[in-house]
Amino acid sequence: MKKFSTIAILALMLVGCNNNFDNVAPTIEGKTLTIVATTDDADIDGRTALNSADGKSLVWKTGDKLGVFCEYNGAAVGTGYQNEFTLSYGDGLASGEFSGTIADLDAVDTNVEGQFLRYHAYYPMTAANASKKKFALVGTLSAVQSYNAAAEYNDMSADDVMIGQYLEGTKDDLTIPLKFQHVFGLMTFEVSNPTGEAIVVNKIEMTTEEGLCLSGAYTLQANKLLAAGSDPNPNPVFNSGSATVGVGVSNGTVAAGGKLTARLMFNRWADTNGKALTVKVYTNKGAQTFNKTATDFSGNTSWGMRLALDTNAMEVALVDNYDSATMTLWNSETDLTANNTKNITTAGTYCIDGSIAYTATCQLRVKTDGANISFIGRYIENGMPKDSFTGCLVQSKHANSGQVNLLVKDLNIACYNSEMSFIRFNDSIKTLNSLTIENCVLDCSTSLPLMICDGNHGTLNVVIRNCTFTNCGESLINGAGAGGSENLSFTFEGNTIYSNAASVESLFDLSGCTNANFTTTIQNNTLIAE
Repeated sequence: MKKFSTIAILALMLVGCNNNFDNVAPTIEGKTLTIVATTDDADIDGRTALNSADGKSLVWKTGDKLGVFCEYNGAAVGTGYQNEFTLSYGDGLASGEFSGTIADLDAVDTNVEGQFLRYHAYYPMTAANASKKKFALVGTLSAVQSYNAAAEYNDMSADDVMIGQYLEGTKDDLTIPLKFQHVFGLMTFEVSNPTGEAIVVNKIEMTTEEGLCLSGAYTLQANKLLAAGSDPNPNPVFNSGSATVGVGVSNGTVAAGGKLTARLMFNRWADTNGKALTVKVYTNKGAQTFNKTATDFSGNTSWGMRLALDTNAMEVALVDNYDSATMTLWNSETDLTANNTKNITTAGTYCIDGSIAYTATCQLRVKTDGANISFIGRYIENGMPKDSFTGCLVQSKHANSGQVNLLVKDLNIACYNSEMSFIRFNDSIKTLNSLTIENCVLDCSTSLPLMICDGNHGTLNVVIRNCTFTNCGESLINGAGAGGSENLSFTFEGNTIYSNAASVESLFDLSGCTNANFTTTIQNNTLIAE
C-alpha cells in the first residue's frame, strides 16, 4: 500500500556537464540502470505517500513503478515507448532506487558534441499509458476519492501523479538522478466540532464554477515541467471534467470539541482565482455548506482549509445510490418467487428501494461462482441508510456457489426472527472469498450470532466497518468451526455497538480460524452499554 504527504512544487535537478563523448565506451547489451528518485520539497523528504499522523512523512513502497522515456539528439532512443523501472531499494525510505533497462540504448551513438541523453519519467506507471510514446500520457483525476481518518497512512498515488526529468546523461552513467514534481494539488480539510455532541463526517465536496475542472480525464506531456502562467501551457489539459471533487471519509467521527483531518487531490491548474468555491460537508446530522472565494491554486501543491461544524447551519442531505445503467432495482413489488426464496445466479449490484422482508427461512441465496455481488440501499439521509432488508442471507449448497466477493452496504438490516442469523456462509462445498459490510444499521435482537461461519468452508476475508449494531447480545460472530485452512482475515473497525458485553473483542469467537496466515484487526470501535 502506498502513502502520501503535504507537497510543494519541485525544482529541476541539474548535474555538472561533461561534453567529452569521443572516448565513451559502448554500453553493455541490456545493462541495468538505477534511477535515484527524490523530490525537492522544503519540509518533506519523499514522494507521494501521506502519513496521517504528521502530514509530511513520505516513503516509497515495494511494487512502485516508474515509466521512463529516453531521447538523444532530438530523437527517441529505441522505439520511443516507455520503459518500466521497479523499486529495487528504498521500501519505507524517502529516496528510492528503481532498476530497469532502456530498450536499444546500447545501439545509440552518442559521439555528438554537446548532446546528452535526456531522461523523462512519470509516476505511477499505469496500464493505460503502457502503449504511449513521445511522452504523451492520459489519466483521470478521480471525482470521488477516499480517505480513512483513522489510518496511519492513506494511499493517494492513483491521483498524485508526478513527473521528472534528467537532461544531462551520458552512456557512462549507471545511476540517473531524478527529482519529481507533483502534478496536482493536495487540499487538507481540518474539520472542527465545537458542538456538545459527536458528529460523524461521511463526505466532503469542493465545487467551483461550471466550466472549470477540478477533476476528470486529462492529457499530460511527461517531457514538460509544470509552470504557472507559461505559454505554451505545459500543464495537464482537461478537455472535459467536473467542477466538483469530493472525498468519502471513513472513521470520520469527530468528538465534541475535537478535530478531524481529511485530504483530497484536485486540479490546481483550473482558473479558479477570484471564483466562487463551495465546500459541503456531509455528516450524520445533516449537510453544512461553506461559501468561499477561491485563490490561484497553481502556485503551490499544498493547501489547507479550516471548517467549523454547526448543527444549526445544517440541512437534510439525501443521497441516491441508484444507477440504472449498472444496478438492478429491488422494491416491495419485486417478484421474489412464490416460496420467498431468491436465488442470486449472476454477478451484479442489487439496489434495494424501500423495505424488503422475507417471511420464510433462508430467503436470499447466493448461487453463483466467482462473482462480485453487491446489495446496497438506495437512499442515505445524513449519512444513515433509509432502506431496509429483513431476512437471512445464505450461501447455497451448490457446487457453483463459491469464490464470491459479497458487499452489503447502506442498509438497515434485521433478522426474520430470534431463531435466525442474518448471514450463514457455512457451506461444506464452497468457500466465500470475501464479505464486506459497510455503513449498515443492524438489529441484533436474535438468540443466534449475527453471522455464523462454521463447516469445512466459510468466508476467507471478513470486513465490517462503519456500522451500528443495536440490541446486541454478547455474540456477533461465531467462527468457532470456521476451518483453520480457509479463513485468512477478520477486520472490524469504526463501528458503534450497543451491548453490555465486557469488550468489543469478546463479541467474536474466532477460535476456529487457526490458519497460520490468519490476521485480526479490531480497532476504532465504540462500545455503548445498553
